[in-house]
Amino acid sequence: MKTPLWIHGCQGKVGRALQEALESAPTFWYAGGSASEQPLTAASLASTTSIVDFSSAAGNAALLAFVQQVETPLWILLGTTGLSEAQLQAWREVSLRHRVLYAPNCSLGILVLSRLLRQAKVLASLGFDVEMREIHQRNKKDAPSGTALYLAEQLGSLNPSIASVRGGEGLGEHTIEFLGPQERLTLCHQSLSRMVYAQGALRLMTWLQKQTVGYYTLDQVEITEKGLA
Repeated sequence: MKTPLWIHGCQGKVGRALQEALESAPTFWYAGGSASEQPLTAASLASTTSIVDFSSAAGNAALLAFVQQVETPLWILLGTTGLSEAQLQAWREVSLRHRVLYAPNCSLGILVLSRLLRQAKVLASLGFDVEMREIHQRNKKDAPSGTALYLAEQLGSLNPSIASVRGGEGLGEHTIEFLGPQERLTLCHQSLSRMVYAQGALRLMTWLQKQTVGYYTLDQVEITEKGLA
């Protein structure tokens, strides 16, 4: 039996990609969507308790204000970047009643890259310098991106400098370099289609529906040969 899924930010580019992905998804179907011109209401969620947020920082704030008034347990994937620490703290408080997963990037490649960085950061103690560069299309507002900040967190106290480039129409690219005296390790992830985020969101929602009430991050999601665990 398929699960109805609500998209907050349904008119955005990733929201539209998710609608397309839902047309052939085996476990979810599109229950409806909300955006700045289509506010979320109690009637909106009459058919579902599962929400994916691909809106904006302002759109996320509107969703938060709505969810704070909802008693029925919800499953909420936060795929929006540029959120303030105050917003994230409010979502942690909301998770006392709901299941909330904060995923600044929904792609499988970024999930694997984050694990590789945890291993590679040992090179810093062996004399390597660490630098990060991220490139996004010209209209992306937050810099550094939420993905870049998430990847930087995997490096712990190294606190690498992040060079943010905005231009053109391409999707996200994140490159981390470990620069040694006689060798260089480069780890790079490129998004070639917004469908990467849409398909990843569906995988993450499947994972979230297996969890108990609480606040989760990508650090708690493991990738195995059988999928996410």
